[in-house]
Amino acid sequence: MRGGLVGLTAGLAIVATSVLSGCAGSATPETDGLATAPDSSFSPSDPLFTPAPAAQAAAGELSPAAGLIGLWTVSGAAGEQDGTWVRFAAEQMSSDVTVFRSCGELFLDWAATATRIVVGGVGGSQACFTQPDGSMAAPDAPWLLAARGFSAEGTGWVLLDASGAAVAHLAPAGGALPNPPADISPSLIAPPVIDDHTRAQLRRAAPLPDGVTAATAADLVGTWRSTDWAAHTPAAAPGIPLPTGYPQQATITFGADGTLAVLDCHSAAARQVQPTPTTSAAVPWVGDGSDFATPGFASDSSLCAPTWSPSLSGIRTIAIDGGYLRLFDIAGVEQARLERVPA
Repeated sequence: MRGGLVGLTAGLAIVATSVLSGCAGSATPETDGLATAPDSSFSPSDPLFTPAPAAQAAAGELSPAAGLIGLWTVSGAAGEQDGTWVRFAAEQMSSDVTVFRSCGELFLDWAATATRIVVGGVGGSQACFTQPDGSMAAPDAPWLLAARGFSAEGTGWVLLDASGAAVAHLAPAGGALPNPPADISPSLIAPPVIDDHTRAQLRRAAPLPDGVTAATAADLVGTWRSTDWAAHTPAAAPGIPLPTGYPQQATITFGADGTLAVLDCHSAAARQVQPTPTTSAAVPWVGDGSDFATPGFASDSSLCAPTWSPSLSGIRTIAIDGGYLRLFDIAGVEQARLERVPA
């Protein structure tokens, strides 16, 4: 891999693994004063749902998104030279898009469902970030960041924005990358393979359990927190008190504009240099409760109380149940429950 790799702001880095999991706790609508639908028998203290192994195995069919795995040349993309090489891969439990430019490589994260795609984050070769005056700025890839859908087009693909308009056309890249840099890792330009990691990330999601309703995109909009907050205190961050002004736990806000943001407690090290909580930069999400996706990002290992381990990028379906959100991974295993934060 090229040396001198840099990433975007720490705001994006806050989002991933500091978000959303944990066990159900003892919080109830009565103790929180939050409304719950009166006709629902659901309680956040119920055991988390785990489907039978046979049901999990039935969700193993590859999604059409697996067809994006490969090496492509781009045309019709705003701000990108026609013929630019792009590599879509889903390896080593991560999903990456590599854009090969004359300055070096850009690396972005992507996630996809059967028909939808979402891309976020920009990192890559330092030369691509360096401006003529010596300052640093993140390079732009507007066509990738605008992508929200994909469709087959001949032997390639067309990427679509939220309105269904084409933002780029991808054609199979024949031969080898022209003039590859001498210091580039061969793995970065090799055709990606569909291996067990790929299948784990790009298979179809298991359906929601019987008796629960998929959340609509409108249901998700707003600010949420984990239901198990009452079972934890800031002492969950070992011996390190939270400064005045920090929340006891992170919250996540889904925006109607298709972005999400997290108010995060940060790591202990971050608290020492920044005594107030930080809201992350907006991160894209796409879909609804039956077909949810958001790209994964690096994390600074949050010590929020409670500590959430899986990232939102692992959530594929979301139910709305008694006013709560129930989050499920690709295998249909429930990972977390959220309650709405009153406005």
